[in-house]
Amino acid sequence: MSLSQLTFITNIFQRPVTVYSMAYRVWSSCRAKEALRSVSKVVPHSVQGGLPMRQAKAIWYEVAQVLEAAYLEEEPLHGIMLDLTKAFNMLPRFPLWVALRALNFPEGVLRAWVGFVSGQVRRFRVRQSVGDGLVSCRGLPEGCALSVFGMVIVDWLLDEWLKRVHPTVVLQAFVDDWGVLFRVIESFQGIWTAIMEFTSLMDLTLDMRKTKVWSTTSEARGKLRDTTLQVAYAARNLGAHQNFTRHCWNSVLQARLKTMPDVWSRLRASLSPYVAKVRAVVQFGWPRALHGISVVHLGLSHFKVLRTGAMRGLRADRKGANPLLHLSTNGMHVDPEGWTFLQTVRDARDMGGFEQIQRFLALFASKDLDLPKNGPTAVLLTRLEKVGWSVGTNGLVQDRFGSFSVFGVSWDEFVLRARLAWGTVLSLHVGHRPSFQGIELADLGELQKALKQFGPLDLVYLRCHLDGTLFTQNGRARFRQDVTDKCPWCSDKDGFYHRAWTCPYFADCRAHLTQEQLDLVPSLPRCLSEHGWPVILPEWEVLAGWFSGGNGFHQLSSFELPRALHDQFVDVFVDGTAAFPKEAKLRYAAWVVTCAPGGPGTLDNQVVAGGHVRGLVQSPYRAELSAVHAALQWAADQHIKVRIWGDCQGVCQGVRRLLRGGRVKTNGPHSDLWQAIRTLLDGIDASDVVVCKVMSHGDVKQATSPLEE
Repeated sequence: MSLSQLTFITNIFQRPVTVYSMAYRVWSSCRAKEALRSVSKVVPHSVQGGLPMRQAKAIWYEVAQVLEAAYLEEEPLHGIMLDLTKAFNMLPRFPLWVALRALNFPEGVLRAWVGFVSGQVRRFRVRQSVGDGLVSCRGLPEGCALSVFGMVIVDWLLDEWLKRVHPTVVLQAFVDDWGVLFRVIESFQGIWTAIMEFTSLMDLTLDMRKTKVWSTTSEARGKLRDTTLQVAYAARNLGAHQNFTRHCWNSVLQARLKTMPDVWSRLRASLSPYVAKVRAVVQFGWPRALHGISVVHLGLSHFKVLRTGAMRGLRADRKGANPLLHLSTNGMHVDPEGWTFLQTVRDARDMGGFEQIQRFLALFASKDLDLPKNGPTAVLLTRLEKVGWSVGTNGLVQDRFGSFSVFGVSWDEFVLRARLAWGTVLSLHVGHRPSFQGIELADLGELQKALKQFGPLDLVYLRCHLDGTLFTQNGRARFRQDVTDKCPWCSDKDGFYHRAWTCPYFADCRAHLTQEQLDLVPSLPRCLSEHGWPVILPEWEVLAGWFSGGNGFHQLSSFELPRALHDQFVDVFVDGTAAFPKEAKLRYAAWVVTCAPGGPGTLDNQVVAGGHVRGLVQSPYRAELSAVHAALQWAADQHIKVRIWGDCQGVCQGVRRLLRGGRVKTNGPHSDLWQAIRTLLDGIDASDVVVCKVMSHGDVKQATSPLEE
């Protein structure tokens, strides 16, 4: 059924509303999922929409990177942005069926799909009247998963069409949004003619209002103005702002920000609990407001407006409460600037390409060069420096614990380092307030761990204390003339420190502390003694430096390794452990790899390798993973078949998934070790590695099979 898209009725603006049975929707979703997974192995990278492990932001991030490289290398780059009018509604069916037959698509599924689509009818509703059913040979139903698969095939056909006409042309297609990149401006007319021929043969219509051309050179832009197409300096690309010149514009992003007051009003009116609202801010608010933030700059004033709006939505906008401090008590990702920082690094790691962006980051660290300031690398460098980190000309980042690679370190360790550096941002905003002296050393991880011990009602008062809400008399006296700064229970001046440590009325709250402990309070940072913000201890910094440094103890290998026959499997046992497993700051882990020449069931064994876990993240799981990596490295060096026995179910399942061809999540936990294991397995025959789960920490009498025994 087609409904009017605008308030007035025309023959053009009709929005199709598709209503199908649940049985068909389930069937089509299952078949489309199988089909998309199958063709994803052969469909070129230029087609992003609908396919597994591909996403829209890969297009605008890649365009931003290519533009940045073009300006760096002073090479021209040109592009065309196209959009189809009612793509699904106008899609021709017969060419699609022919293409699927050529691809040897399952005939049974194709017949069922063709029969269903051919038998459907369309009706138009005008006011309260519904017309008769109309049949058509064009269009696929919107909302049907198989329609997305059909659009992927059409995008694939366009890619092959352009390659045969102009082999150097790069297509970027996301369903009905097409983009074309080319280097030689003289080839524009031929490319445009090829696109028009394709759309004409496929009976598709381009939306000329959304079709734009752009270029990195003024000479090429002058030639493009002679055409009938609109020349763009910046544009909206799949929801994100895309700059095509050296200017640092962000108009599309600012237009998104203007829609947020309505979101905050709805959030404030919601009766949901505080925790649910915080979750909504992170999962809905910031992605909606800051979509595409990793390739454009945004001023601090915009972040302040977002924080203020979020505080109003959470009903936490009290006198003296600092929005940055309040949001940070829930984690740095709850603050818009913290979310932006993490999202920028996440996108760079996920789509930037390790070698290219590491090289560009090293180049941009040289401040004396005239480099483009609106590309993803420039944006990344700016945000790394915002948290107090410095980037060297080797591309490595330096923080208080040492140097590391943004792209080589595991994601969980990067987030840990970011949380420990977030105090620098807090200090820039509230460092002028005397009671927050030392906030640059704030430890967000310890703060969130401490807050988990309290219930929702207690957390309301604790967050008031943490965010600087003026609930004491000296604070209330600033905005109320009828209030003095004297303590209501004694004659001294009221304040955070006074109530916590000197007021006799609250002496029973300090009764559990010894006099020796009370004498140390004046020497503590005021952010800790007056507001309860935990700080990073200098002793732990020494320990963390030992964990992340090259101390030589991260791997200790045996000098007399056992001999192994190359045509037989060698049984290797791996294990990992950690001391103080419940104390993240005190926890340290170690691993070991042993070889059993006699196979399972014998006590004869020899240590192959062992050592401590390197990095700030110390856990038994990472120790187990380090042991598996060392075992595979030893097997690769010895050129032998290996059977690895481990007692960690997660590690065993993960290695088996990689053996089946699985991919490593760049921004997943322990991504560095998983990627190292993936690299080792690429050089080893999958049949030469067997991973077995072994029972451990149990009584041998409880074994149910010889394997468990």
